[in-house]
Amino acid sequence: MSQQPGGRRRLSDLSGTSPDRLSGISDGIFAVGMTLLVLGLVVPVLNGSSTTEGQLWQALQNLGPSILVYTTSFMTLGIFWLGQGTQLAQLSRSNRSYVWIHLVFLFAVTMVPGRAEMAHLMRGRILIAQSLYAGATALCVIFPTWVSIALIILIQLNYVLAPRIPILHRF
Repeated sequence: MSQQPGGRRRLSDLSGTSPDRLSGISDGIFAVGMTLLVLGLVVPVLNGSSTTEGQLWQALQNLGPSILVYTTSFMTLGIFWLGQGTQLAQLSRSNRSYVWIHLVFLFAVTMVPGRAEMAHLMRGRILIAQSLYAGATALCVIFPTWVSIALIILIQLNYVLAPRIPILHRF
């Protein structure tokens, strides 16, 4: 810990040393972000008593794309939240610089972990995931858009379910 002449510690030496505080703000930011996603869902307006069953089904079908965006966005944030929590669990102590780096992560939701033994594993997982997302997105140039969306959903489901499916645990 650096000190000023005379043996006095500086405030910057003490601030940001608790990973628990960083975890708390991270949880809060992810919770708010996940909650705000629901604002993209708009309840359809129907004509009350003169609405037919067919009109109701049509209105529900029209909600499909919004529900799909909400679900995939929620899963993406959940995947990032879980990974971020794994990173923070490896820390016994933090420092001010790491806190600011982590705040940038929370702002952009992109950061590679710091601990060397975990970094290799997580970096590989992040690179594989982003490559799969990029490939699935690029396929919309060749195939209909729904193919790309379906692949992105399958990739996300892989990251949600992979620990429980032995053959997928390495991806």
